[in-house]
Amino acid sequence: MKKLESNLRKIEKWDLRPALNHGDMRLKNVIVNEGKIIAILDWELCSSNIAPYWDISHALHDLGIDEMQEFLNGYGISQKKFEEMNYAVKTFTIFHYANVIKEMENKKDKKLIDEYRFRLNGNYDLFSL
Repeated sequence: MKKLESNLRKIEKWDLRPALNHGDMRLKNVIVNEGKIIAILDWELCSSNIAPYWDISHALHDLGIDEMQEFLNGYGISQKKFEEMNYAVKTFTIFHYANVIKEMENKKDKKLIDEYRFRLNGNYDLFSL
C-alpha cells in the first residue's frame, strides 16, 4: 500500500488532460500490418482517462513477456519510455482489479483474496530480482 500511495502521489502531480481510452486495448482488438497497428476495433468500453497509461495497463496485464514486448513495439513505446512510465502502468493495472477485490471482500472469499494478494505482491514476476 505504501508503494501504491507513493505512485499515486507522483501521478497526482502530472499535468495531463484526460483523453479517450479504448478500455479493452488487447491484441484481439487491433489490426496489425508489418508490425504496425493500423486500426483499433471494439470501442464499447471506451472512457476518458489518462492516455496512454490506462490503455497500456489494461492491454499488458494478461500478456506474456514476449507479447508485451511486441505490443509495446507496435504501440511505438521504446524500452526507455516504458521504463519511465512503468510505475504508473503498474498502479493502473492494480486499479483494474479493484472492483474484483472489493467483490471478493464482500463475499469473504479468503482463498481468492489470498491468491490476488500473492499475485499483486509480484510473485509471478519471474524476470526481475
